[in-house]
Formats: sequence, structure tokens, C-alpha cells
Amino acid sequence: MRGLDVIAEVLSTGRFLGLGPGSTADEVTSRFGDGVSEVHGTQPGTRLLRIDYGLVEFTFGGEPDWACRWYSVQLHRLASSPGLAGRVEQRFGLRFDEAVHWADLPAELRRTARAEGPVEPDDWPRFARYRIEPSKATVHTAAFDELSETIEKIVIGV
Repeated sequence: MRGLDVIAEVLSTGRFLGLGPGSTADEVTSRFGDGVSEVHGTQPGTRLLRIDYGLVEFTFGGEPDWACRWYSVQLHRLASSPGLAGRVEQRFGLRFDEAVHWADLPAELRRTARAEGPVEPDDWPRFARYRIEPSKATVHTAAFDELSETIEKIVIGV
């Protein structure tokens, strides 16, 4: 499956291959296998569990059941982490290029995006943030010229 199609689905539904906020850590690990896990915090009941799969990171709260509070898709890592695209294809069955361009998303999806914060059209590099409802997606982009606005990161659930 093309990575771009999954990104469009993430932005439309708020789910990454069917999982997202509300999913349990057991559901995520049974579907995707073990990732790099870290527990943050020391107070039971307020700690967070993060499971990192390279491209996607899930963050859970509410131990001991560990329900997903939010997750992020770290697309910038495709260009900066050698071999990540191959590992993503092997684990998730997704084929990604080194970059996912904002302009490659379906036009109707881009039209639903609301820019957050000031965007200076002539500043290069330009960083922008968009909000897409009802998926509760925040999309972070970077552009180094008018033709290259790439999606750096997507956060769902915050």
C-alpha cells in the first residue's frame, strides 16, 4: 500500500491502520509487534507509556490498561534515518518516498485544513501548522521553496 494513501486516511479518520486514540497498548503491540517502549513519570496514574516504531509513536496513559491518548507520524524521519523506509515497508506493508508533499494529498482534504499561527509567504524556509477536523490532526510542514512543502509530522489526538 502507498504511504501517501495511509497518510490521507490518517488525516481523514484519525486512525493509523485502524488504531489510534482509545486503542490499548496491547492492541497496538499485538498488531505491530514490539517497538521501543519508554515509561515517563514516576507517579502511578500520571505516567505515560510511549511505544516508538520509527515512523509512528503511540503515547498511552491510564495504566494499567494503557489507552492511547495520542500518536504521531514522524514523516521527517524517512529522509533522516537510513533504512527506515525499508523497515516501514516490512513492518506495516507501506511504501513511502523520502518525503510526503502537502500538494500530493487529495485537494478536498487540503481544503479542510485550517492554518494555525502566522505563515509568512515569502520566508524561506517556511514552517506551517494546519489543523484538520474531525480527525483532530495537527499537521506540521516545512517548505524551502514554493514547490516543496513537505509534511514533517502529524499528531492525532491532542
